[in-house]
Amino acid sequence: MLRHIEAAALVAVLPISSAIAATPVSFDELTKHPQHYNGRIVEVTAWLQVDTADKIASLRPRPHVEMSDLPEIFVDCPRWLSDARIYASADHRVRITGRFEYRKLTRKLISPARVNTPGIEEHTRGFGWMGIFDKQLTNVSEFTVLR
Repeated sequence: MLRHIEAAALVAVLPISSAIAATPVSFDELTKHPQHYNGRIVEVTAWLQVDTADKIASLRPRPHVEMSDLPEIFVDCPRWLSDARIYASADHRVRITGRFEYRKLTRKLISPARVNTPGIEEHTRGFGWMGIFDKQLTNVSEFTVLR
């Protein structure tokens, strides 16, 4: 009987704890200090950019900044978010709540290059397409387009 009461109490607390967990954070703060937010549920507002050819969504500080050195965050779009809604949200400001993940991209030389032989390097794999992103939002629970 006691186990059933403990289980019921745990089930009752889970929705409350998940609703409290989101930390509002600015895009700039998230990209400047990603290690502080790694693994945390965050709420961030930024511009959504979508590569329609490969269906890759990312957050940017400004719209229309493809191929720039500006920071970006890969958005692991959930299945409940339709493709039509993702594409319609492109180049708009959005507020997204999800789990933030950061992985420092590093490169380690295993074997130096020699004559007629390329060197061997080990690279940390990131997130998203080809592992090129060092930051991502996953387990998205809220997606709102701001006007």
